[in-house]
Amino acid sequence: MKNNDITIFELPKVNHSSRWGGSWSQFSEVFLPKVTIAFFVKETGDYTIEILGNKNKLLQKFTIKATKGFNYFDYDLTVSEKSIKKYFSKNKIEIEKAKNNLYYLPKGEYTIKIHDAQNKASQELVIK
Repeated sequence: MKNNDITIFELPKVNHSSRWGGSWSQFSEVFLPKVTIAFFVKETGDYTIEILGNKNKLLQKFTIKATKGFNYFDYDLTVSEKSIKKYFSKNKIEIEKAKNNLYYLPKGEYTIKIHDAQNKASQELVIK
């Protein structure tokens, strides 16, 4: 780890649920999934976190300020409507809008990539 400018730690496998974005009743809280991405950077600065599908197709993107050392980013497993049209529809993968009007990643294997201007690291995210 100390030889790498960016290190992403292994991500836990996530169990997909049809309940993501919904609730049992109007009086209960909405079930919002997330995975915490733990990573280490040697330098404080702006970093980009990308969620990638097959063939490195961009599904979601975030820009964050990370501090030197250990950092954590909570990813809510959502994808943009643009990704639905460009990636999932093209690959004949159906995704329905959740009750909270968001789209969530379906079962599959994805890549989490974190980078700055010079360095990058990636880790696999599995939704089963």
